[in-house]
Amino acid sequence: MQNLKKVTLSYHRVKGLQPRVAHGVYGGVSGPDTVEMEFFSQSENYDRDLDMSLDESGHAPTDELVAGDELNTNIVRTIHTRIYMNKTAAREMVDWLLDVLENMDNMDKAMENDDMLDGIDKSLIYSKTKQ
Repeated sequence: MQNLKKVTLSYHRVKGLQPRVAHGVYGGVSGPDTVEMEFFSQSENYDRDLDMSLDESGHAPTDELVAGDELNTNIVRTIHTRIYMNKTAAREMVDWLLDVLENMDNMDKAMENDDMLDGIDKSLIYSKTKQ
C-alpha cells in the first residue's frame, strides 16, 4: 500500500483584521481564468442636500428648511473588499456556500419542528446562526 502525503493547513489572520458586513457582491470575468468579486455594504445617503426657499433679499429663513425630494432615495454602496480567484476556487466556494446555506435551512427546520436540542435554549443558537 502506498503512503499518502499528509498536508496540514494552518489559518492565520492578518494583524488588524476587521470583520465586514456585505450586503451584496458584483463583478465578473477579469482575465482568461479569473473571477473578480467586489463586496459592498449599502446604506441610504443620510448626508442629503437641503433645499431652501430664499426670501427676496436672498436669505434663507431657518423655519423653511425642507429636505430633498422624498420620492427619490439615494443609496450608497461602499466597496470594501475585492477578491480575485480562479474558476476552480470560485466553484469550490459556491459549493461550500451552498452547503452552509443548506445546513442553516436544516437547522431552521429542526428548530421549527423542535426536533433537536431538547433542554437547551434554542433561541440562543438560532440567533447566532442568523447573524
